Amino acid sequence: MKNVILIISVFFISCTKSEDKKDYETENVYEVISYLINYKSKDFLPSVAFPPLPDNKGMPVYTTKDSLSSYRYFYEQFKRNKVIAIEKSLKPFKEKYLFDDCKYFKSDEYNKFTSTDKISSLDLEKIFVKENDSLIFYNETFKELEGRGFGNKFDIFFEFSKISFNKSYNKAVIYLGVSFGKLNGFSTLIYLEKKHFHWEIKCEETLSIS
Repeated sequence: MKNVILIISVFFISCTKSEDKKDYETENVYEVISYLINYKSKDFLPSVAFPPLPDNKGMPVYTTKDSLSSYRYFYEQFKRNKVIAIEKSLKPFKEKYLFDDCKYFKSDEYNKFTSTDKISSLDLEKIFVKENDSLIFYNETFKELEGRGFGNKFDIFFEFSKISFNKSYNKAVIYLGVSFGKLNGFSTLIYLEKKHFHWEIKCEETLSIS
């Protein structure tokens, strides 16, 4: 009888630890995703366009009033709430893209990291964005729209790889793709560290630009 109780106790403790680890992993995945969305969304800046001078040698036709109107439009666009689209599924992490030069992370350390294979898709309810920005999942039908949906359905698009964590869940590596327009985006490899309950980018290496 004692042996049976012991086995049940060991099984219960094991299951509890496994569940705690899973919850801790999920918590950190969404902390990293939320941090990166808020951090990279700051790069979204509308441009202020000024028309060229006339071909003749007359006075410029662009007045101070016109200039103020353009800057006012820029400010309004910058302050307005943004719609952020994200890819629901997490892409496999590409180990071939490990850092060429990062003083905080060496490529041979990666074998001590574990990929978050248990989480293959994201839950919008667990992602927190600043202010009143809103989140949607990217829909394949957006590709059929003018500008592939940019400026119509959403303002910024994100896609993420699965995150690789160290055993203590205070170091992470992730592949990230960001687009601000049809031909205005980049992909990057990011190494983060968690200190005082907050994630921080320590190294970033651009992989592609469109």
